[in-house]
Amino acid sequence: MPRRIDLGRAVLAAGSALLFVSLFLNWYDNGVGNVSGWEVFETLDLVLTALAAAGIFVSVRPEATPPWAGIGVPAAALLIVFVQLVNVPPAASGADPASGAWLALAAALLMGAGSALSLESARGYYDALLARDASATLGFDDVAPIARGQIALEDAARADADARGAPCIVRDTDLVSTVVYARHYYGDCPAWVVDAARERRGALYLLCATDVAWVDDAVRGLAEERETLYEKFRAA
Repeated sequence: MPRRIDLGRAVLAAGSALLFVSLFLNWYDNGVGNVSGWEVFETLDLVLTALAAAGIFVSVRPEATPPWAGIGVPAAALLIVFVQLVNVPPAASGADPASGAWLALAAALLMGAGSALSLESARGYYDALLARDASATLGFDDVAPIARGQIALEDAARADADARGAPCIVRDTDLVSTVVYARHYYGDCPAWVVDAARERRGALYLLCATDVAWVDDAVRGLAEERETLYEKFRAA
């Protein structure tokens, strides 16, 4: 039976693969020529390759790795890449970081984000609803099952993070969104969902401004409601 890889682990694997690919690109540019990761490092290229391989292994076989590996591998990769960005190695003295170095930084951050990622319940719930009835729409009665699904996804991500030694989880969304959308579209939200949203509130939120390009879909709502919803999320 094929092994199932959840999105968080897939992101970790993708970041690990990009870290390895970055070594073939130009890490530094001195205005005259470029040098790749393989050319500029004496041993760090091999260390980064080992960390990329370890990241892929952790994503595929988490049960065969120590609990700290899920956060330790991305952290080590991020530390090495960051140091090379601020402290250029002697072989590239006077050069500026190039595309390979910046890709490596993005890859290391991606590895860290993928080490513990919690998904969105509403989208999966609505996809299942459409599979049964192509004309189905969401209503107030769907708020509670969506909230229960969100709690289950967050708890599963938290358990997975604890098992791998990850200090936090990155949530695609949480119950705050459920409350905001329920009140906006249906005028109310079940009291227990509001209480749960308050109790499970995240430590840090990143809220995109409305200048981000709009992509239409059935779950996201209407483009003309963006400013109104943005202010409601800020107030939440």
